[in-house]
Amino acid sequence: MSEIFWVFCGTLGTLAVLYLLFLLLAWVGHDSSAFAGAGRVIEAPPAAFARTDLQLPIDGDSRDAEPGTVHAWWIADVPGAHSTLLFFHGNGYPLEQAAAVEAPTLRSTGANLLLMDYRGYGTSSPVKPSAATTAADARAGLRHLTKDRGIPLSQIWICGRSLGSAVALRLASEFPGCAGLILISPITNTVDVKPFGPLLRPLRWLGLAKGFDSRKRITGLDIPLLIITGTNDAVGTPAMAAELHGRASGRKRLELIDGADHSIWKLGGEHIPTIMAEMMGTPTVAKPANSDAAPPGGPLSGSS
Repeated sequence: MSEIFWVFCGTLGTLAVLYLLFLLLAWVGHDSSAFAGAGRVIEAPPAAFARTDLQLPIDGDSRDAEPGTVHAWWIADVPGAHSTLLFFHGNGYPLEQAAAVEAPTLRSTGANLLLMDYRGYGTSSPVKPSAATTAADARAGLRHLTKDRGIPLSQIWICGRSLGSAVALRLASEFPGCAGLILISPITNTVDVKPFGPLLRPLRWLGLAKGFDSRKRITGLDIPLLIITGTNDAVGTPAMAAELHGRASGRKRLELIDGADHSIWKLGGEHIPTIMAEMMGTPTVAKPANSDAAPPGGPLSGSS
């Protein structure tokens, strides 16, 4: 009997060591898995509307140790637009891939757009992306709008999709004087995402997953908030969206796109601009005729 007990204890100890090793590897490799699209460079298709290519400097942001530039598109061809949307895309593709669907869809909200990439992606500076570098990229975008273009913070809506929702939320929590926050297919934390989410929860409990902790950052945040997700989204699940919505304060709205998964533009592309325009108080505009290509995106564990 004692021999069986010690075999059991030995097996249990081995499993515990293997699990701790798994957590260590997950923690060390977290940035690599979270930024699946890093290093990809593709050529953007011709635009059906005017856009200005920008390389925004990171220099001057003392919180970031990796200076350089981040690629962005400025799209401001909607007459009379009085709101500006600062947008951060998902983790699985560079900004150029947003040209086919995301850019024209967001443009049809009737707002001016600044679409941001991340360093380590596309034509931005080739650094290893992380929560810290993407936060500095986001500040560079906001700084460009407020200082270079003279747009009041109160007219700027901060928006992000999938992993970009965490980047957007972090920026909005640092600048609560913005017009509002829009989260599309948001996640509560990168370590919550399936299939390994339940196994990685100890990282969150130990405070080792703070970089993308949207659950904590949104708690008590008192700015206008719109959350949009699909009912069939297995990455930024409806439960995650509902939790973020419940933790926020102030004027807030939760919209579920029936049947949509994490590639939300497939089914939500016709509805999302209207929902966003209602929240921002902007008149919608028609999308260009050639903006019906396949949308970017996929699971966060691979690309989103």
